[in-house]
Amino acid sequence: MRLLTALLFAASAFAQTVPMGPVFPVSGGGGYLHHRSLTTDHTQAGASDSANFPILVQTTLGSSRVQNASCYDVIFTSDSGGTTRVPWEMETCNQSTGAIVAWVNAGTLSHTTAVVFYVFYDNASISTAQNTGSYAPTAVWDSYTSNVYHFPNGSTLSQLDSTGNANLSNCTNGASAAAGYIDGGAAFTASPPTCTGSVSLNSTGDRTLSFWANITNCSSVAVPAYLSRASSSDYLAIGCIGTAWIASAQGVSVHSLQSTVAPSSAWTHIAVTKTTGYITKIYINGADVTTTASTFLGAGAVSTIFGASFSSGIMVAPIAGKLDEIQYATTQRSADWELQSYNNQKSGSTFLTVGSEI
Repeated sequence: MRLLTALLFAASAFAQTVPMGPVFPVSGGGGYLHHRSLTTDHTQAGASDSANFPILVQTTLGSSRVQNASCYDVIFTSDSGGTTRVPWEMETCNQSTGAIVAWVNAGTLSHTTAVVFYVFYDNASISTAQNTGSYAPTAVWDSYTSNVYHFPNGSTLSQLDSTGNANLSNCTNGASAAAGYIDGGAAFTASPPTCTGSVSLNSTGDRTLSFWANITNCSSVAVPAYLSRASSSDYLAIGCIGTAWIASAQGVSVHSLQSTVAPSSAWTHIAVTKTTGYITKIYINGADVTTTASTFLGAGAVSTIFGASFSSGIMVAPIAGKLDEIQYATTQRSADWELQSYNNQKSGSTFLTVGSEI
């Protein structure tokens, strides 16, 4: 017993005199050296849950933290071990600074409890995109979303449709790249894009159209987004006239609603919902501001047009201003969905908390 005690004492003393080797961070996720938690604030999500809600993630991961030039070593997961990926779309990513703008489908956005998911990064072994198959960018957007235009590059215009429908890339005329609200945007200094035969942009039935707008002149009818199917019997037109935003649709007769909020030259989030022949709601910066219209936007066009000014239903010029983040859906989004979108996307948002690096 005395011999055993002596041996144990000697072993303990030896262990205390031998220096430990370097301790490396263990982040899990198959070689990703770092990760951060991403947590939603349910108190900013209104009064109902939203299934398959696309969460905007804007953060900076740090210099020397992204190893792949295409940022393929930045992934999103539902677990802190980094093993269960969720769909994401990387809108922009700067490898040198680690600044990212991404859209993530983390499942159902709850209005009663926080949703926690994770971003993993810093993996020099990654050389190919990790968001493929069921995690692909198109999987971020639910089955109702028919078109999404980020216009991500403020120097060279990208008209990529994130859903894969790619309507704007097939339009005549076009926009020019400009500084947008989230990153890049679209300016309409030449003839606005006109898209014919764009089935996924047809406006018949239930629809929601949302976008960020910076309109500098509402002295005449300025229509940031104008949608019509092949006939003029059911269209969606949105624009501003003087002191109000106007939305119009046509069924048996023209039906219009307007906002109680005056347009301004500041970036503003606009969302309009409709059903067959009727406008149902206008949301400005996440709030329902719908009231009876005193006028309407004439229509009857057979094309889809973004960024046009109209007078008596005739396109006369591009709008005076810029657009960003156009999203179009074949459903009437809820008031909570639009509130969540605004709270998530607005400047200085606290909707999503980015945790410390692990």
